[in-house]
Amino acid sequence: MRTLIASVSVVLAVLYAAAAGYFYLQERWARTPFEVSPENFSHLHHPEATLGLVRQELQRNVPAEELPVGLQRLLQQAPSFYQPPLLLALYHANRLEKPAVVRRGFETAIRRFPANGRLHAAYAEWLLAARSDLSAWVAVSDTPNLPADPLPLAESHIRTALQLEPALTWELLTALGRHNIPADRWTHLIPDDEQARRQLVSVLFGAGQDAEALALLREVLARPQEITFLRQATGWALQRGEPDLALEAALKWKEAEETAHHNTFQWALYVSRAHLALDDPDAAYQSFRQALKEIERSSGPSSTPGLELLCAMAYEYLGRGEPVLAESLFAEASTLAPNYAPASLGLARIYRRSGDDAAAMEQYQKVLRLDSDNPEAERELQQLLVTPDPRTSSLR
Repeated sequence: MRTLIASVSVVLAVLYAAAAGYFYLQERWARTPFEVSPENFSHLHHPEATLGLVRQELQRNVPAEELPVGLQRLLQQAPSFYQPPLLLALYHANRLEKPAVVRRGFETAIRRFPANGRLHAAYAEWLLAARSDLSAWVAVSDTPNLPADPLPLAESHIRTALQLEPALTWELLTALGRHNIPADRWTHLIPDDEQARRQLVSVLFGAGQDAEALALLREVLARPQEITFLRQATGWALQRGEPDLALEAALKWKEAEETAHHNTFQWALYVSRAHLALDDPDAAYQSFRQALKEIERSSGPSSTPGLELLCAMAYEYLGRGEPVLAESLFAEASTLAPNYAPASLGLARIYRRSGDDAAAMEQYQKVLRLDSDNPEAERELQQLLVTPDPRTSSLR
């Protein structure tokens, strides 16, 4: 028995020593890949060592299409999860010092992983950066068949990246805007996909390309869209002085809400706002009242959606210089629901603006009885007590 135990111990010790030696060697190669010969790549099993050897091979001034078979096999050996770090290492380590190596690294990796959209996207962003700062591009401009401007090459990789991974649309469109690429070139790069077109509209607005964004938005609204996008579209159009487009989007938003059996009625305020922006106050008031009737039928006369719409329209009229109409709507909401604090807060602000301090204080105190943690009512009441003149304070 002792002999058997001793034999097993010897075998385990040998195995442990061999494993320790193996892992030590792999770790050493990972730290100093220059000690590894490209011909011995089959012995590499550490991702860092593989990456180091790949970078070392790419330092050689060899065109990407003529890279040795050994390097191609190294790339095949690299684990798929290591593709992004491979490129990031090349990008961060060599972008400014050795851009030619970076370009060969991208070209080689894309040749090895042609269906990886993120690789194409990373290369496109590097090309865009090289175009905005030509110091990187000039270093490789003597490469045969290389275009004088990297933009067409960048666009080609953007197009491929979006075909492979449409989820990259926002990221790449934002990159185009960041690198000052004219907006009229963006549309041809995105896939023929509704989500991509919606994202393009959003990015165009974000980049200040309002004319292009509004033109595309009109096209997009010709087809059914999601509620969230229709809500955004209504706001975009109102903010940019296009009330007719805002009304179109708001009415489509209403249809989408009804189809989905939603009872938020948020669209109603925007429909009225669009009519007011079109200088049609009668249509605005009629659409608002019609929405209130629909809310009453579906949720009751004192439901939260109806009260919210009443107060929202009251503030809309107050902001347009019609305090009498605003007061009547706040009072209507307060009558329907005496414990609805926002209606009392609105009345307090109306009274304060008109100089009726006593009535304003009464309403502020009512708000604080209903909602003791209301910071707006507490702050405005304190301002009223300190500065009685309502015209010296800004109102909502």
